[in-house]
Amino acid sequence: MRTMPNLAARSAAVAGGWGLPAVAAAHSVGVSESAGPSDVLLVLVPLLVGTLLYIAGLARRAATTGLTQRSRGRAASFGLGITLLAIALLGPLEAWAELSFSAHMAQHMVLIALAPPLLLLGRPGAAWLRALPQAWRAAATSPQRWPGARVVSRWTRSVAATSLLHGAVLWGWHAPAAFEMALRHNTIHWLEHLTLLATGMLFWRALLRARGVMLGWGLVWMLVTVIHSGMLGALITLAPRPLYGIYIERGGVADVLADQQLAGLIMWVPMGTVYLLAALLFAARGLRIRETSPAH
Repeated sequence: MRTMPNLAARSAAVAGGWGLPAVAAAHSVGVSESAGPSDVLLVLVPLLVGTLLYIAGLARRAATTGLTQRSRGRAASFGLGITLLAIALLGPLEAWAELSFSAHMAQHMVLIALAPPLLLLGRPGAAWLRALPQAWRAAATSPQRWPGARVVSRWTRSVAATSLLHGAVLWGWHAPAAFEMALRHNTIHWLEHLTLLATGMLFWRALLRARGVMLGWGLVWMLVTVIHSGMLGALITLAPRPLYGIYIERGGVADVLADQQLAGLIMWVPMGTVYLLAALLFAARGLRIRETSPAH
């Protein structure tokens, strides 16, 4: 069995091997449906529109009631989340991910563990609504009154339901057949990214809204997420052979197995650490709320 020092050394070698030549070679190693201007716009336009609406809403609030320190903190959180998404989906990392599993896993870490809580802490919904003309706001909130909206709202507030959905999507997209299909077909690739981000947003949204008993259950499901994502990371890291033949086919990295091990470690350690730190913060918030409640 490999020793962890050897594993770390080989993973470091793969990480150090990334560079512009590999990115430039992407078009000569069989990358299917390589990204073009339309693919860039699919990411760039929503990020720009969301950011501009947020700035407009923030400016409108500043003009009426002024900005508090909390408002500035929320704006910084939202800005950092948008920046991470832009780096993950528009920068060199997107091109590297076509050739390197570890780069692809770094993208997934941003999509499910880093960007969602930062965006949600920025309270974008309130800012976007404030940015709209008064006459449009009723139309923007009308879906909340549609038949079945309450059922959907109740479901999306459930930490258990969103955690299970998030876990199913995470494991499903990392099954070799689904993962390779996403790399071969651009539409499926964007669907992969969209569903990872969307389910990540739902999970973190339910966690951030949890109070009382639900906050306790939120901690339980956060730990469940740590465990199952860690298991997936461990399976990828300790696999004795490459699980995704497409990376061998493309030849983007010198050692595909070491690159896969680095990818597994990214999911296993840094992403698990994010979830554990979040669980500790949620636990601290729960204790603080309990200590300040009237019953105490």
